[in-house]
Amino acid sequence: MPYTDAFKAQMVKRMMGPSAVNASTLARQVGVSQPTLSQWLRAANSTTWSLQECVRVGEVFPLHDAEAVEATGGRAGELP
Repeated sequence: MPYTDAFKAQMVKRMMGPSAVNASTLARQVGVSQPTLSQWLRAANSTTWSLQECVRVGEVFPLHDAEAVEATGGRAGELP
C-alpha cells in the first residue's frame, strides 16, 4: 500500500524524541506493519535530505524560533 511522504514523516516523528513510541506499539495503533515502520525510521536516520525534502518536512512539522536556535547550536538561519 502506498503511503504519502507526510504520513511517513508523521510516523517517524512519533518514533523519535522523548515521547517516542516503539515501532511495534505504533504498528498496532495505526495498522502499518512493524517492519515497514522500522524501515522508515532507519531511512530517516541514515538519509541526507535534499533542500526540497527539508522544506516539505518543515511544512508538516514547523519549528518555533527557539527550537531552530537550539537545533543549530545558536546559529539560527545556518545549516549545520
